[in-house]
Amino acid sequence: MLTRFKASLPFGNTDALAPTALREGGMPIAWLLSLVLIGLVLVAVLPVVLLGYFGARENTGRLMRDRSELVLDVVVQRITAHLDPVRAQLQHVALAVRQGVLNPDDESAMGAFVNGALAATPQVTGIAFVRPDLTVRRYNRSDYQPYDEASAANLPAVTQISLGLSCAGWDRSGALP
Repeated sequence: MLTRFKASLPFGNTDALAPTALREGGMPIAWLLSLVLIGLVLVAVLPVVLLGYFGARENTGRLMRDRSELVLDVVVQRITAHLDPVRAQLQHVALAVRQGVLNPDDESAMGAFVNGALAATPQVTGIAFVRPDLTVRRYNRSDYQPYDEASAANLPAVTQISLGLSCAGWDRSGALP
Protein backbone atom coordinates (compact mmCIF):
# COMPACT_ATOMS: atom_id res chain seq x y z
CA MET A 1 0.00 0.00 0.00
CA LEU A 2 2.90 2.35 0.54
CA THR A 3 4.15 1.82 -2.92
CA ARG A 4 0.83 2.80 -4.31
CA PHE A 5 0.90 6.00 -2.23
CA LYS A 6 4.34 6.92 -3.50
CA ALA A 7 3.22 6.51 -7.01
CA SER A 8 0.27 8.84 -6.47
CA LEU A 9 2.39 11.84 -5.44
CA PRO A 10 1.78 14.74 -7.78
CA PHE A 11 5.49 15.53 -8.03
CA GLY A 12 6.35 12.20 -9.44
CA ASN A 13 9.92 12.46 -8.19
CA THR A 14 10.57 12.45 -4.46
CA ASP A 15 14.02 13.95 -4.99
CA ALA A 16 12.33 17.26 -5.83
CA LEU A 17 11.18 17.57 -2.22
CA ALA A 18 14.76 17.60 -0.90
CA PRO A 19 16.17 21.16 -0.40
CA THR A 20 18.92 21.95 -2.82
CA ALA A 21 21.04 25.12 -2.73
CA LEU A 22 21.37 25.60 -6.43
CA ARG A 23 19.93 23.77 -9.32
CA GLU A 24 21.81 23.38 -12.49
CA GLY A 25 21.54 26.50 -14.74
CA GLY A 26 19.48 28.59 -12.31
CA MET A 27 19.56 30.87 -9.30
CA PRO A 28 17.69 30.50 -6.04
CA ILE A 29 14.35 32.28 -5.92
CA ALA A 30 15.40 34.27 -2.81
CA TRP A 31 18.25 35.87 -4.73
CA LEU A 32 16.09 36.57 -7.73
CA LEU A 33 13.35 38.16 -5.62
CA SER A 34 15.82 40.36 -3.73
CA LEU A 35 17.43 41.55 -6.99
CA VAL A 36 14.03 42.29 -8.49
CA LEU A 37 13.01 44.19 -5.34
CA ILE A 38 16.25 46.25 -5.46
CA GLY A 39 15.66 47.00 -9.12
CA LEU A 40 12.08 48.12 -8.50
CA VAL A 41 13.16 50.36 -5.62
CA LEU A 42 15.86 51.93 -7.82
CA VAL A 43 13.38 52.46 -10.65
CA ALA A 44 10.96 54.13 -8.23
CA VAL A 45 13.48 56.21 -6.23
CA LEU A 46 16.03 57.24 -8.88
CA PRO A 47 13.72 59.66 -10.79
CA VAL A 48 12.66 61.30 -7.52
CA VAL A 49 16.27 61.75 -6.44
CA LEU A 50 17.32 63.09 -9.85
CA LEU A 51 14.40 65.53 -10.01
CA GLY A 52 15.16 66.69 -6.48
CA TYR A 53 18.83 67.20 -7.31
CA PHE A 54 18.20 69.17 -10.50
CA GLY A 55 15.44 71.20 -8.85
CA ALA A 56 17.68 72.05 -5.89
CA ARG A 57 20.52 73.00 -8.23
CA GLU A 58 18.25 75.31 -10.23
CA ASN A 59 16.80 76.88 -7.08
CA THR A 60 20.27 77.42 -5.66
CA GLY A 61 21.34 79.15 -8.88
CA ARG A 62 18.29 81.39 -8.80
CA LEU A 63 18.79 82.24 -5.14
CA MET A 64 22.47 83.08 -5.70
CA ARG A 65 21.55 85.24 -8.68
CA ASP A 66 18.85 87.04 -6.66
CA ARG A 67 21.23 87.57 -3.76
CA SER A 68 23.94 88.99 -6.01
CA GLU A 69 21.41 91.34 -7.61
CA LEU A 70 20.28 92.49 -4.17
CA VAL A 71 23.87 93.09 -3.07
CA LEU A 72 24.58 95.06 -6.24
CA ASP A 73 21.40 97.08 -5.76
CA VAL A 74 22.45 97.95 -2.21
CA VAL A 75 25.94 98.98 -3.39
CA VAL A 76 24.50 101.11 -6.20
CA GLN A 77 22.02 102.73 -3.82
CA ARG A 78 24.75 103.57 -1.31
CA ILE A 79 27.02 105.03 -3.97
CA THR A 80 24.11 106.95 -5.46
CA ALA A 81 23.14 108.28 -2.04
CA HIS A 82 26.75 109.35 -1.54
CA LEU A 83 27.28 110.99 -4.93
CA ASP A 84 23.85 112.50 -5.73
CA PRO A 85 24.29 115.38 -3.25
CA VAL A 86 27.69 116.09 -4.79
CA ARG A 87 26.21 116.24 -8.27
CA ALA A 88 23.35 118.44 -7.09
CA GLN A 89 25.77 120.77 -5.33
CA LEU A 90 28.02 121.07 -8.40
CA GLN A 91 24.99 121.72 -10.60
CA HIS A 92 23.95 124.46 -8.20
CA VAL A 93 27.41 126.09 -8.32
CA ALA A 94 27.51 125.79 -12.13
CA LEU A 95 24.03 127.29 -12.43
CA ALA A 96 25.02 130.20 -10.17
CA VAL A 97 28.05 130.91 -12.38
CA ARG A 98 26.04 130.46 -15.58
CA GLN A 99 23.24 132.82 -14.48
CA GLY A 100 25.72 135.45 -13.30
CA VAL A 101 24.76 135.22 -9.62
CA LEU A 102 28.34 134.21 -8.86
CA ASN A 103 31.24 135.94 -10.60
CA PRO A 104 34.26 133.61 -10.91
CA ASP A 105 36.57 136.64 -11.09
CA ASP A 106 35.49 137.82 -7.63
CA GLU A 107 37.81 135.71 -5.47
CA SER A 108 36.18 136.53 -2.11
CA ALA A 109 32.62 135.83 -3.31
CA MET A 110 33.73 132.68 -5.10
CA GLY A 111 35.62 131.44 -2.03
CA ALA A 112 32.67 132.06 0.29
CA PHE A 113 30.24 130.38 -2.11
CA VAL A 114 32.42 127.32 -2.72
CA ASN A 115 33.26 126.96 1.00
CA GLY A 116 29.52 127.02 1.69
CA ALA A 117 29.02 124.31 -0.92
CA LEU A 118 31.78 122.28 0.73
CA ALA A 119 30.10 122.69 4.12
CA ALA A 120 26.82 121.36 2.72
CA THR A 121 28.40 118.22 1.29
CA PRO A 122 30.69 116.55 3.83
CA GLN A 123 31.67 113.77 1.41
CA VAL A 124 33.45 116.34 -0.80
CA THR A 125 37.00 117.25 0.21
CA GLY A 126 37.57 119.88 -2.44
CA ILE A 127 36.21 121.66 -5.50
CA ALA A 128 38.26 122.78 -8.47
CA PHE A 129 37.21 125.55 -10.81
CA VAL A 130 38.73 125.76 -14.29
CA ARG A 131 38.98 129.32 -15.53
CA PRO A 132 38.65 130.32 -19.18
CA ASP A 133 42.46 130.59 -19.45
CA LEU A 134 42.60 126.89 -18.37
CA THR A 135 44.19 127.54 -15.00
CA VAL A 136 42.74 125.67 -12.06
CA ARG A 137 41.65 127.22 -8.78
CA ARG A 138 41.18 124.66 -5.98
CA TYR A 139 39.20 125.07 -2.79
CA ASN A 140 39.88 122.47 -0.08
CA ARG A 141 37.89 121.65 3.00
CA SER A 142 40.95 121.08 5.18
CA ASP A 143 42.58 124.54 5.10
CA TYR A 144 39.78 126.72 3.66
CA GLN A 145 42.40 128.44 1.52
CA PRO A 146 42.15 128.46 -2.28
CA TYR A 147 45.24 127.86 -4.31
CA ASP A 148 46.03 128.04 -8.00
CA GLU A 149 47.61 125.41 -10.16
CA ALA A 150 49.16 125.82 -13.55
CA SER A 151 47.20 124.25 -16.35
CA ALA A 152 47.91 120.60 -16.78
CA ALA A 153 49.27 119.40 -20.09
CA ASN A 154 46.16 117.34 -20.90
CA LEU A 155 43.57 119.82 -19.59
CA PRO A 156 42.77 121.34 -23.03
CA ALA A 157 42.19 117.88 -24.49
CA VAL A 158 39.99 116.88 -21.56
CA THR A 159 38.08 120.12 -21.85
CA GLN A 160 37.44 119.55 -25.56
CA ILE A 161 36.23 116.01 -24.87
CA SER A 162 33.99 117.15 -22.03
CA LEU A 163 32.36 119.82 -24.18
CA GLY A 164 31.02 117.07 -26.44
CA LEU A 165 29.54 115.07 -23.57
CA SER A 166 25.98 115.45 -22.36
CA CYS A 167 26.93 114.20 -18.87
CA ALA A 168 30.00 113.02 -16.98
CA GLY A 169 31.10 109.42 -17.42
CA TRP A 170 33.97 106.96 -17.64
CA ASP A 171 35.58 105.66 -20.79
CA ARG A 172 36.41 101.98 -21.37
CA SER A 173 39.87 102.30 -19.83
CA GLY A 174 38.39 103.50 -16.53
CA ALA A 175 39.67 107.07 -16.85
CA LEU A 176 37.42 110.08 -16.63
CA PRO A 177 37.22 111.65 -20.10
